Amino acid sequence: MRRLLAQFLLLCSAVFLCACTARVTDLSGTWAFRLDPDGAETVDSPFDRAIELPGTTDLAGVGFSPERMDQTARLTRRHAYVGRAWYRREVHVPRAWADRNLALYLERTKATSLYLDGTLVGTCNSLSTPQIYGLGRLTPGPHTLVLCVDNGGGVPQEVIRSSHMYSDDTQTNWNGVIGRMVFGPEEELAGQASVTEMPRLEVVGGRFQAEGHPVFLRGRHDACVFPATGHTPMDKASWLQYFERCRDYGLNHVRFHSWCPPEAAFAAADECGIYLQPELPFWGTLEGEELIGFLKEEGLRILKTYGHHPSFALFSLGNELWGEPSVMQEMVNTFRAEAPHILYTNGTNAFLGYRGYVEGMDFMVTARTIGEAYGQYDTHVRSSFAFCDALDGGIMNHFYPGTYRNYSQALKGVPVPVVSHETGQFQSYPDFREIDKYEGTPFIPCNLMEFSRRLELAGMGTQAEDFHRASVRWAAQLYKADVEMCLRTPDLGGFQLLDIQDYPGQGSAYVGMTDAFMDDKDSLVSSGWKSWCGEVVPLAEFDKYCWSSDETFRARLLLANYGTERITGIDYCLFLGEELPPTPISVPEGEGLLELGDIEADLSSVSEPTRGQLYINVYVDDSCIPQYRNHWPIWIYPANSLPDKSGITVTRRLDPAARGVLDSGGKVLLIPSDTTGTVSGLFQTDYWNYRMFKEICESMGKTVSPGTLGILTDAEHPLFREFPTEGYTSWQWFPVLKASRPMILDGMNEYQPLVQVIDNVERNHRLGLLFEFKVGKGKLMVCCANLESTLNYPEGRQFYKAVLDYMRSEDFQPKAELPDHPIKTKLLPLWKTQ
Repeated sequence: MRRLLAQFLLLCSAVFLCACTARVTDLSGTWAFRLDPDGAETVDSPFDRAIELPGTTDLAGVGFSPERMDQTARLTRRHAYVGRAWYRREVHVPRAWADRNLALYLERTKATSLYLDGTLVGTCNSLSTPQIYGLGRLTPGPHTLVLCVDNGGGVPQEVIRSSHMYSDDTQTNWNGVIGRMVFGPEEELAGQASVTEMPRLEVVGGRFQAEGHPVFLRGRHDACVFPATGHTPMDKASWLQYFERCRDYGLNHVRFHSWCPPEAAFAAADECGIYLQPELPFWGTLEGEELIGFLKEEGLRILKTYGHHPSFALFSLGNELWGEPSVMQEMVNTFRAEAPHILYTNGTNAFLGYRGYVEGMDFMVTARTIGEAYGQYDTHVRSSFAFCDALDGGIMNHFYPGTYRNYSQALKGVPVPVVSHETGQFQSYPDFREIDKYEGTPFIPCNLMEFSRRLELAGMGTQAEDFHRASVRWAAQLYKADVEMCLRTPDLGGFQLLDIQDYPGQGSAYVGMTDAFMDDKDSLVSSGWKSWCGEVVPLAEFDKYCWSSDETFRARLLLANYGTERITGIDYCLFLGEELPPTPISVPEGEGLLELGDIEADLSSVSEPTRGQLYINVYVDDSCIPQYRNHWPIWIYPANSLPDKSGITVTRRLDPAARGVLDSGGKVLLIPSDTTGTVSGLFQTDYWNYRMFKEICESMGKTVSPGTLGILTDAEHPLFREFPTEGYTSWQWFPVLKASRPMILDGMNEYQPLVQVIDNVERNHRLGLLFEFKVGKGKLMVCCANLESTLNYPEGRQFYKAVLDYMRSEDFQPKAELPDHPIKTKLLPLWKTQ
């Protein structure tokens, strides 16, 4: 018994000694808590509940339930709260700390006020860096800390309204403390974490370099989308996983849209070799002493706290800024004096690019390099825009597709590296299976639930997965073309995609190749992504994707080489329906964008419609297996393939003559001239979000985007024996889609068009591009594209021929009866009986 008592006393002594000599006290755990929505509480008001910190009111299930469950602009917070909240905790000061200055360290929170034993210590409004409160010397024994966190004030209201540090469009405007919380001697809380060395980014001769090697930034935009918690991760393990996902998609750069990540992100990026661009927490017009003063202080805090990290390569004043350029430059000068090794810009896509380069920028992130007239494209450095910003939505949707374009013209006269701003923004149809992932999170996916409900009401609920798959695969091809356009530009500094991850706010923009949880949407897409977005990418320049057999295919081959491996071999193969041996190419010396030479091929041997492929393989370290490989589809159509109308009546309206043909058992191809009950044709998928930019276009008096997301069809249907296609849009559809006016077939809940156009989630029309009906004894095909206008293109002629040949075949056996179907009400305006 004495031995047990002695051991117990020894243990107690050890515990007491550890408590007395501990370097800091971890304050994570249970705190007393109360809400103060009216701002009427004081430090002495009673506390009525408990909460776990680090954490947020959202995660604790504290706040107000949503007033509506059908809003689609963003995810819905289960427990929203904006205002002041109070947190209380007892701390113990050991005798060993009696003569030491003590402090409280809060790694990340909102604007705060701190009280010690009922007396105000001070306030702090640092959003991006730790808040450290000096407490002076305290008497040994118990003391009470009371912390008031205000997520509705304490900083300029412009920051709360226009920053991803606060926005409910991505993370929540949470209240709480989400990072490390410790109490202890002040000197124990100071100092910088150790870093893993990586090459620092610098500008040499107007280009990015690191240790003498060229660097091309392959980046993404990050808007703080973390749906599992509603706030940024604070641990290094989570950020290592995050950057690994970025590297899965070939990226070496992340831009943080109007926010700055925590210490753990910089430490993980150092280890992964990822270049970061944090931003001040602002998006709008820089004006007013309060706002500018706050942002200047916040910027200095960010640089002092994280500037030692080599991954902290670039810094921006914020997103899409407006204001006085001299004010921006003065801020940059202040920051450059604090951390001269970091590269600065006056704002990410400042003035939307219309003012061009401004003296003092180290680099420029922009969508265009100078202002231009609406309808001109030679200053653009990304291929897609909203219809309000560029005629026809930009280069990708406007011009006949090929792979020869780049952005060199736009870069003329710009003396610093240019990075393409928010490249892509190609929308896809959401995957409603994602809804289940929000169980146990701070969010209710009311947007997804409402979109799913609307699709069911439109009678197309069973097509949701098909819409998702088809639009994602088409969007991936558009991203590929956009990225390659950047890589083909000799002097471009890089790009920042929007995005590999969905953006669940600002109208709900499903523009990613992963969902909001960063899970792949399509394994076929993700597995091939790095073939064209990586450190070494073979490239090909050719005029068009679709050729006639009486032409000679020509291409210029390039290599974007920003890797470190020794390239020992390169070859290419043009596959035209039969296996051909690869043709070797001399390995060029050097780094950056390199020329491999020109190739050509006689296409006269192609006697039937063929979907070919051009492959380029790159081998390293004498391996016989290609380490890098890229490929492009090429369609070849026989030169003598002309539409044959024999035996078929082609008409623009169902006039008495056409009706007579149907009554007698004939075949009619209707290409409607009347656009009643149709939408406009769109080649690429809709930009960002239909509802948001529809309203903007209407307010500016600009043409509204057609808003569609590509096509859905059965690639095995007999119609496509003569027109090779996937079940979704690809490049050979350009002439037909640009000449189309898809018809609204709402109400035909059991009917499936041969070629269906996928509508956006806001509108959910059933849209038919090509569909067939039985009309009495006759057979009717409706094609909602002006095929006559496509005859200058080999793919246009071939599609027209394929439709006519299918109509003459035994396969043309429409099942649906027009007179007994709701579609009749859509065609009545076209049915001319007099």
